[in-house]
Amino acid sequence: MSHFTVLVVGSQFGWEEVDELLFPYWLYPNVLSQEQLRADPRFVFEKENPEESFEEWKLRNPKHINYYKDAQEYANQNLCCEKDLGWGYWINHQSKGYKWDWYRIGGRWSDFFILKQGAEGLVGSPPLCTESPTDLRAADQARKCDIDWEAMQERGRRNAEKIWDLAMKAAYPYREQWGYGLYPTDTKESFTAREGRLAGTTFAVLMDGNWVERVEGGWTPEGPSEKSMSEWHQKFMSLLEKIPNDAVLTLVDCHT
Repeated sequence: MSHFTVLVVGSQFGWEEVDELLFPYWLYPNVLSQEQLRADPRFVFEKENPEESFEEWKLRNPKHINYYKDAQEYANQNLCCEKDLGWGYWINHQSKGYKWDWYRIGGRWSDFFILKQGAEGLVGSPPLCTESPTDLRAADQARKCDIDWEAMQERGRRNAEKIWDLAMKAAYPYREQWGYGLYPTDTKESFTAREGRLAGTTFAVLMDGNWVERVEGGWTPEGPSEKSMSEWHQKFMSLLEKIPNDAVLTLVDCHT
C-alpha cells in the first residue's frame, strides 16, 4: 500500500473535470459492476486459476493464511466468474502509476500549493484525522499564474533543514535512512538545496490527455537514485513550462 502525487492540468475549478481527466487511467477494481465492466471498452477479462491464485495469495500473506477457508471462498471474494470464460478478473491495462484504485484531492499532500497574495484556490481533502489547513495561501487547486513557486521552494528548504536535524539524531546512521530522502553523498547544504529545487515536483503529470510519470529506471533498493530524480525534475520542469498560465492545476494523491 502506497501513495504518489499527480499534477492534473485542466481548465475548470472544482473536482468534476478532475474526475473526468483521471477516469481513463483508473484501475477500478471494486467500483464498477460486472455488467458495467463488460460494457466498458477499457477493460479486458484475464482468466485466473482459483487454486493457483489462492496458493500465491497464501505465499504473499503468511500471517493471514487461514483468512479464507479454501480456494473457493477466496475466488468468491476476489475473482468473478463469467459465463464461457470461467474465473478471472477485469482489468484496465491503461491504468497508470502502479495501478492505483482510489485518490483524494490533496490527501497526504494537502495544502501542496502556496498562492500569491490575494489569489484564490480550492482545498481538497486532508489525510484522515487531520484538520483542513488554516493558511489562506494554501491550496490543492489553483491557476498556474496564481501559484507562488518561489515560496514553495523556500518551504521545501525549511522542511529539509528540519529533516536533516531529525536524521542526525536518528538511532542509526542517517545515510541509511531512505525514508529521510538522503543520499550517501549528501551534506546539509546539498540536501536542502535539492529539496528546495524539487519542491512542487510530482510523481506524474496528466496533461492534454497524456499521462507522464517518473520512470523506475535508476532506482536502488532504498529508492530512486539521485540521477533519476534529477532527470525527472528536468522533464517535469519542461512540462510545467508548456502549461498555459491560466490553466487550473490540481494536486491528486493516488493510492495503490
